[in-house]
Amino acid sequence: MSEITGERFRRIVDSYGASPSRWPDAEREAAQAFMARNASAAESILREAALLDRFLAGHRVEQPGSALVGGILADASARRSRHRWWTVIRRGSAFAGLGMAGVLSGALAVALVLPMTADFGDDDGAVLTAFHSPAAVTDEGDDEE
Repeated sequence: MSEITGERFRRIVDSYGASPSRWPDAEREAAQAFMARNASAAESILREAALLDRFLAGHRVEQPGSALVGGILADASARRSRHRWWTVIRRGSAFAGLGMAGVLSGALAVALVLPMTADFGDDDGAVLTAFHSPAAVTDEGDDEE
């Protein structure tokens, strides 16, 4: 058994109350020895703790009324309903936005990779691509009369 100080005794009593039965087993014997050695100091600490213990023991929480419970449940149900619609709207908007982004990125990829039509070529028969590099083409299907 180790001796405890007055400060440690106060912390034990403040934490666990005035009744030694609620004190930690490891420190109960040392705290009781402190009480025997310092009766007046221990008595004032225990008196303060006993007042708090009685106050806390006498405090009772009333059961909530049925009107309060009903109001809380109704409010929770209404919020859940609003939240559900807001979630559907947000998810639908996100899905539509992703679809539009996919269409635009696909169109951009096609515009950058595929060559432009021959109608937009130079007079010498070169076809311009989106990268502006001419590609030589021959006019096999055109017959001049």
